[in-house]
Amino acid sequence: MITAFINATIFTGEEELKGKALLIEDDKIKAIIEQSDVPSNAIILDLQDHYVAPCLLDLQIYGTGGKLFCGIPTVNALEQMENDLLAQGCTGFFATIATNSPQVVEQASESAKA
Repeated sequence: MITAFINATIFTGEEELKGKALLIEDDKIKAIIEQSDVPSNAIILDLQDHYVAPCLLDLQIYGTGGKLFCGIPTVNALEQMENDLLAQGCTGFFATIATNSPQVVEQASESAKA
């Protein structure tokens, strides 16, 4: 089964493509083609002028590399997470501190600002 995403700006990581269709088959990107060339048997999803971009987000991470940001929220711990996650193909993350004391929450906020 082929799914075609149409009417979107497709960001490839290097350029923005308009008037193209993104084809997905077997849960993998098969091709980026002209919208007029979408196969007749494809399921078409109209993205209504939204953007499509490659990324992987980690929505809840407490720390990496032996640095537990949720307990000791330092700039160094955030840098460790960023370096480790980027090396693994993650393009963004939400550092998590969970339930903690007001002092730890404040320290996390200050580290993120820095």
